[in-house]
Amino acid sequence: MLPEGADVALALWVLHAWTFDAGDISPFLVLVSPTKRCGKTSTLIILFYLTPRSELASNISASALFRYIEEVRPTLLIDEAMRSILDAGHTKTVASVIRNVEINGKYKPKRFSTWAPKAIAAIRALADTLEDRAIVAQLQRKARTANVERLRRRDSEKFALLRRRAARWAADNFSKLTDPEPDIPGALNDRAADNWRPLLAIADLAGGAWPKRARDAARILSGEGRDTPSINVELLADIRLAFGEADAIRSADLVAKLTADPERPWAEWKRGKPLTQKQLAGLLRPFGIISETVSIPGLADAKGYKRVRFEEAWEAYLPGQNRVHHQFQPSEASKRRNADGMGTSSVFSSEETLSSARCSSISRCAARQAYSPFIRQTEVIDAQLRQRA
Repeated sequence: MLPEGADVALALWVLHAWTFDAGDISPFLVLVSPTKRCGKTSTLIILFYLTPRSELASNISASALFRYIEEVRPTLLIDEAMRSILDAGHTKTVASVIRNVEINGKYKPKRFSTWAPKAIAAIRALADTLEDRAIVAQLQRKARTANVERLRRRDSEKFALLRRRAARWAADNFSKLTDPEPDIPGALNDRAADNWRPLLAIADLAGGAWPKRARDAARILSGEGRDTPSINVELLADIRLAFGEADAIRSADLVAKLTADPERPWAEWKRGKPLTQKQLAGLLRPFGIISETVSIPGLADAKGYKRVRFEEAWEAYLPGQNRVHHQFQPSEASKRRNADGMGTSSVFSSEETLSSARCSSISRCAARQAYSPFIRQTEVIDAQLRQRA
């Protein structure tokens, strides 16, 4: 089952694969599912038969990957195992890696291109760096009662006809896509706008209902509020809730609030143990926030944090969120080779080859759909604070 808007995004991305060299951004197409048997392989197979010089690889080494891109300039349909090399292929200007190669008995550095359209399949959460460069379609398993046409996993005249039409369209319109400036929906952030710009330009050239369809799909799939926040940004959000209306909070009290909810990652941050004050300080250091001595009426002076130190980071990473009042309340849920030049390195015999794993605590965090009720949690926190006092 595809999410709303994904059918439009897939169609536009196919034509982008035929014209990607016209622009300077090539968004990854990412197919994510909560578990196996949700249609990722079937979708990759359809893309395999529709895109130019397509390569369907269930496994490929990093060294073979960039050498293959350099030689063939394929449409890559793969898993996310080679993250650093895939990251480098998003923007044409920096789409290269440098490796030592043997030339006449001596090793010399050589630059290899990583510039190619890429579709990536993964189970559960995707690495933040890849997801930020991607148009993500969250697939779901269809119901047993749903009747769908069987996908025959072989090439056909229907696919060949579509490839010929796509190649002709690309030849006719390539020059019009070299520096596109389509209208970008306001709901897209800067990176999402970059990802959708080549697809929106294709939709505008197609005309008819496609410009509206494309922008609707962009809002649905990539609009603000759809992003799964990084763990650091989630921490900022939870700290904002923990502060309430207070101007300062002691480190020990802040950690107690953060770790009180068993549904949040801080309760089992490392090897099943809760977040510590030292670990909290390390997570906040990249934001330029450090602990200092705070004075709170009725409590002894201690190391802690002042609200004013967070204001700039909250505004930058959590814009538009209202300040909470008086108690620690739940925040919004995590928004967690043939005539056509085609080839395949292996047959997808198992969807396990498409799985990807992140740090277990981050995966659990990204998978959650909502906070558990906070009434009992607030009582626990209050009891802990009274006991400390």
